[in-house]
Amino acid sequence: MINFFKNLLKPKEEVLKLSDVSRWLESNSSELAEIKEKINDVKVLKNEVEENLKVLESVDLSHAKVEDRVKHIVQGNLPAYTHALSLFLKKVIIPDGLSAVSLEIFCYSFEKEFDMMNKRTFRSFQIVKELVGKELEDVAKSVKSLELTVKDVSKLNKRMKEVSEMKDLASFIESSINDKDKKDQHRSYLEKEKNELLSFCEKTRKDIESLKHGKRAEKLNSLRSKEENASKNLKELDSEMVTLFSPLQKALKKYNNIHFVKKVDSYVENPVTTLIRDSELEILVFLKDVKKMVDEGKIDLKDDKKKKMVESLETLNEAFIKDFIAKRSSINEELENIKTDIMLDTLSDEIRHLEGELNKTSFKILNAEREISKVRDTDINSEIAKLEKMINDLLGKKVKIEHAMG
Repeated sequence: MINFFKNLLKPKEEVLKLSDVSRWLESNSSELAEIKEKINDVKVLKNEVEENLKVLESVDLSHAKVEDRVKHIVQGNLPAYTHALSLFLKKVIIPDGLSAVSLEIFCYSFEKEFDMMNKRTFRSFQIVKELVGKELEDVAKSVKSLELTVKDVSKLNKRMKEVSEMKDLASFIESSINDKDKKDQHRSYLEKEKNELLSFCEKTRKDIESLKHGKRAEKLNSLRSKEENASKNLKELDSEMVTLFSPLQKALKKYNNIHFVKKVDSYVENPVTTLIRDSELEILVFLKDVKKMVDEGKIDLKDDKKKKMVESLETLNEAFIKDFIAKRSSINEELENIKTDIMLDTLSDEIRHLEGELNKTSFKILNAEREISKVRDTDINSEIAKLEKMINDLLGKKVKIEHAMG
């Protein structure tokens, strides 16, 4: 009785003719229809990003109630951000045919370009979001939706690829039974195709190496070296100013306990940033008042701290501060120009394009090798058993496949 119920619960075995396997697989799997729907979503979302970008590009920041310096920085980074996204969208090329290979190449290329775009736009995005709200958020949301939809395509394609492999195996078994005499000719064609792809890969690798070590690369490396030096000089200049303000911290805090001034508090917390924003150089008045109050004994300091404070005050005169601001502005402007030159240089994009072509060709070589491996003397019964197991594992359906060789 127990065995009876066990047999009753076993999945019913379905008998298929080998020639019907492909049609049966199509009717028992829905991945292609889902992928078509997702690919359509990708097209819609790509258009949505493009429309949102147009809105973002037209944002008027002229009336923003912020300092002109901040407004200038944001206005300078907004085109950089939208330009990088526009370049990314141009590289989102949806394949015409929805084969497993073309979709795999598309998803791989999208992921690589998306990661690169994120790295290139991170800094400009952080700057632009200081003044731009909804328009930037709409772009970011639509880009994120596009990324998630492509990930869905990748997941569905993985399953469709497995179904495609089963169809290929069924087709291979049929061709092994019916077209044994054509194997050598087909193998020769595939080997030739593979060799042509390998030659293309070799040439592309040489082109990449040539770009990486040519004069343009030297120029780009020089720009990066200048960027590093400018950043170092800016950091050293700021460090010098922080060092000069350090002996004044205690006196400024005591001054603020007597006459609280928000800007003085800002100088205590971040002297460099506050000094850059202090267009009227109110700090000179504060420092003069502090010195006077120390001299009159209204601010009490130990002799050693008082001595260091006086030394800093002697250095921090109007001429020194103006010279610091001018130097910092000059270095910062130089740094921004260098960063812009680096961002506008297309060498990295050209290398990435060739690397993308190299990866695409590598996929094609792997596919050719898979096809070559199929052109061999075949154990038909073993391959049939393998196909039956694949169908059972992926679709959970037990099948028995009948074929002419029994």
